[in-house]
Amino acid sequence: MRTLDEVRALARAGQWSERGAAVLLVGFRSQPGNARQFRTNTAESRAGHVPPLAAVTADGETFVLPLAKREKSPYEELFFVGRVMTADLALDDPSVSKSHAAFQREGDVWHVKDARSRNGTYVDGRRLEPGERVKIVSGAQITFGAIATYFLDPAHILRVAMEL
Repeated sequence: MRTLDEVRALARAGQWSERGAAVLLVGFRSQPGNARQFRTNTAESRAGHVPPLAAVTADGETFVLPLAKREKSPYEELFFVGRVMTADLALDDPSVSKSHAAFQREGDVWHVKDARSRNGTYVDGRRLEPGERVKIVSGAQITFGAIATYFLDPAHILRVAMEL
């Protein structure tokens, strides 16, 4: 896990090693000088109080989490998000289900599927039905329980890193 400032420095030096991986941005600041993991409040407001992507990318303390398979993951085509440490992307938060959601890439197209999570998966403010799978585009806001993130494809994260 790296901060967005670290990714910027690597990208500018031509050393960003995860060029092929899409990423999630998480860990947005709540107030200047007060960095903390960004959390939404209640189920009703989960998708409504997330800073815009431009504000998030201007914050060097935002974390960049590549969507990469863990070494012994049993499902080659799925990237699991959940609270357990065996998930491809583990989010240690009580609002995140053990097996919360999964990403899947088909060529250049990405999808996210809610894994019948208790607190829901939201895409751009809309709660997915349990088990629902939807296409996502770069810049989409995806919320797992109370953890808000932004999905960026490899070209988009490099563009963001180079712009600021």
